Amino acid sequence: MAADPDLLASPGTLDDALDHARTVADAVLFEGYVLYPYRASSAKNRMRWQFGVLVPPACTAQGGEYAEQRTDILLEPRTGDRLHAELRFLHVRRRTVERLDPDGTYTEVPELELPDRVLVPWDEGHEERIRLHAPLAELAGEQAHTRTVTFDLPPAVEHEPVRDAEGRTLGRLVRRRARLAGEIRPYVE
Repeated sequence: MAADPDLLASPGTLDDALDHARTVADAVLFEGYVLYPYRASSAKNRMRWQFGVLVPPACTAQGGEYAEQRTDILLEPRTGDRLHAELRFLHVRRRTVERLDPDGTYTEVPELELPDRVLVPWDEGHEERIRLHAPLAELAGEQAHTRTVTFDLPPAVEHEPVRDAEGRTLGRLVRRRARLAGEIRPYVE
């Protein structure tokens, strides 16, 4: 999928402006993700994806979640203004636990008990950011619905060694993230 390059251009001072908005947005984005106490076994942490959950279209009937979202924003545009926006979301990645065997291979286990903690499989949220930038004039009128930002985040696998206090490797955490593709269609009514 290709994106309109004008929508993805990055202005120099935008990071500073968005940092202020992120402070408030973080409270919404991460609220309910993992609530105190921060343990997978805690009853209130078993269902963490409450706000703004989007699922593949084939899964909408199963869980009552939606495959699309519409967000309305009130703007007071000025002549020559551009829209600068950032879509932020948590992309689910599955963490599994593997024990290091004496022969140097790894075996997936339901838990890995260490002197100071117990590691268990867990669904984690990995923050993703998709930016869009466009002249407001191009988001109105007949051409409004022709502008899109598409994104395609490839699958990924990450390995993190688990070591004891002496630095010996006891196992590893494996984090797998599925491919995620989407589309943002900004327009002005």
